[in-house]
Amino acid sequence: MLPTNPPDHPAMDYDYLRQEGIRYLQEMAKAGLQWTDFNAHDPGITILEQLCYAITDLGYRIAYELPDLLATNGTDPYEGLYTPARIMTTQPVTLDDLRKLVIDVAGVKNAWIEKVDNPSIPLYYHEGRQVLSLQAESLVSEPIRLKGLYRVLIETSDLADIDGTIVKQEAVRRLHANRPLCEDFESIDILKTKDVILTARIAIGPVDDTEAVLSNIYEKISNYFSPRVPFATVGELRKIGVPTDRIFDGPQLEHGFIDSEALRRAQRRTFIYTSDLIQSIMEVDGVRAVRDIRMSMGKQKDAWSLKVPDDGVPVLDLDQSNFILEKDQLVASVDLAKVRRKYFDRLKLKAIFRQLEPAERDLIPPPGRDRNISNYYSIQHQFPTCFGIGEMGLPASASAQRQGRSKQLKAYLMFFDQLLTNYFAQLAHVKDLFTFNSSNPGTYFTQSIADKTLGLDEICDKKPEEQADRVQAIMDKLVGPQTSLDRKNRFLNHLLAQFAEQFTDYSLFLFEAMPKGIDPAEKMIQDKQAYLKQYPAVSSARGTAFNYLQPWSRENVSGLEKRIRLKLGLMEAQGEVFYLVEHILLRPVIKDFEQLLPFLKHVHSRDPYSLQLSFIFPRDWDARLPRPDLAGMTGPEKMHSKEAYEAKKTRFRRFVEQTVRDETPAHLTPYIHWLTREALSEFEKFYQSWVEKRRRYWTT
Repeated sequence: MLPTNPPDHPAMDYDYLRQEGIRYLQEMAKAGLQWTDFNAHDPGITILEQLCYAITDLGYRIAYELPDLLATNGTDPYEGLYTPARIMTTQPVTLDDLRKLVIDVAGVKNAWIEKVDNPSIPLYYHEGRQVLSLQAESLVSEPIRLKGLYRVLIETSDLADIDGTIVKQEAVRRLHANRPLCEDFESIDILKTKDVILTARIAIGPVDDTEAVLSNIYEKISNYFSPRVPFATVGELRKIGVPTDRIFDGPQLEHGFIDSEALRRAQRRTFIYTSDLIQSIMEVDGVRAVRDIRMSMGKQKDAWSLKVPDDGVPVLDLDQSNFILEKDQLVASVDLAKVRRKYFDRLKLKAIFRQLEPAERDLIPPPGRDRNISNYYSIQHQFPTCFGIGEMGLPASASAQRQGRSKQLKAYLMFFDQLLTNYFAQLAHVKDLFTFNSSNPGTYFTQSIADKTLGLDEICDKKPEEQADRVQAIMDKLVGPQTSLDRKNRFLNHLLAQFAEQFTDYSLFLFEAMPKGIDPAEKMIQDKQAYLKQYPAVSSARGTAFNYLQPWSRENVSGLEKRIRLKLGLMEAQGEVFYLVEHILLRPVIKDFEQLLPFLKHVHSRDPYSLQLSFIFPRDWDARLPRPDLAGMTGPEKMHSKEAYEAKKTRFRRFVEQTVRDETPAHLTPYIHWLTREALSEFEKFYQSWVEKRRRYWTT
């Protein structure tokens, strides 16, 4: 059944557009003579009707689904849009995030990240002398507890059939590649298995499969000792009602998603209690009572609780454990070999890491369909044949005067055709307006009326292949280069606002601190595009440090450095570089025990390491703030020029310092140092040497 309601939008309502057009004509006619009765026989009304019809076509295309509007010319419609898995996930920020990252390693069953309260290398502060020492002085020194140090405990899975050394190497690689800023790992260790022997008499009810009951008891006890953290797909989490923002909260994993609530429930056992074991066994279907239970681990025997060693994880020793199932006080017979085989097969199935399909780890948007939106069908095709302007044209017998009038009408209608075809071209370039990958600064798009059947070449003074360039040149001239740059910047501001970002402060400063020969508006476009292209990385890795297990390079830097570099629009090729030093990495190492002198003198606080970082900037930005040419200036002119230059440097430094403080995570304390070029060059040599020595120290 065809709908009879008016279209959703007036642009698709032909009757409405025609009535509005006639109303405008009537208003215009009031100022002069009444030239028409506004009926269909009037050629002017015919032109109006054809224009209204063309507008409905444009309105219909505007109403296409967004993926279709973005899929022009068969390109990827989402080239400038980030999926949730890219834009909502982050590099590890919390301890739970780090833990998820380790559990995602093949061969890991579970992992725990613990804060280090007592570092392996102690530090002592002497307030009177303001020194830090590695040896305590009674009554006059106090121990320093550094913040941001962690130890990582990994429980491997024997069922994954992966060597523990390989598992540890991959865990170390991932942790250091995602190390939080101003934090470090004091140790990364594989936990040793500690066999627990259980002896129990368990009463069961009328069950069909006693072997299944025993297998379930094994699994319950195993989960109590060391619970496995399950992975899930996007669909599974959405099915149980987990919000999208919570699904993608945390690091992007290879094997699915780990719900934070399930992660927190899977805590490491430091004590094993008999009462908990009884409760776990009673949760198995078919179990009525636990009549007797005893447990032992190493030298700990027949106790109601067992303490798990700090370097161990409890494991049920099936070879020495003995579970007796009783039904109506009679011992039920079970095939232990069969039960254990079933039990291990189930555990092994859970230990397998499955590679997920893209749709299982992300929300994949629907594919776009190329609708050829830019294709424009001239209104001249729609006119009655008697007008002599359509594809059929005029007969050869038509007089020269009649043919001239036909060409005159064609030329008159081309004005409207050009406006309409430009609208279609603009709609076809929606993707170019809202992208940060295009190098074209233009925001107004045109196209020529390419239709050989209408015979328009006769009335054009340009060849068809030249007409398109001519039309675009006319548009560019009307708009002007500055307006184009301003509009492009405003479109990029819209894209930045989608991520709650802005370049306002930078843009205000840029126009007075730009080297000669560089247009500030063009530089602003380039900087915004560079920032948006790398936004998933500089957003998610804002709190991620550099990887000191890898050689130093300009790319192996912290996410905060990359973010600030892009925010300031720094030109590295012009020498606009800076350094970030994490104080926690300057803490003492084992070899420092060899020195007898105080480890650090004249410290500004009792703890100069925890959650602190320093930014090292050059005092003079030669490229950004070129020195004024004082040649030929008089004394007052030189003084004024020098003062203006110094004032500009001061404003630039304040802007840099404010940007650093705005972008640095709130829990960190930044210090900013401005060095001369000579001092910075000297610092660079020592810094790179220190990074390399530290890398060798931790990798050998």
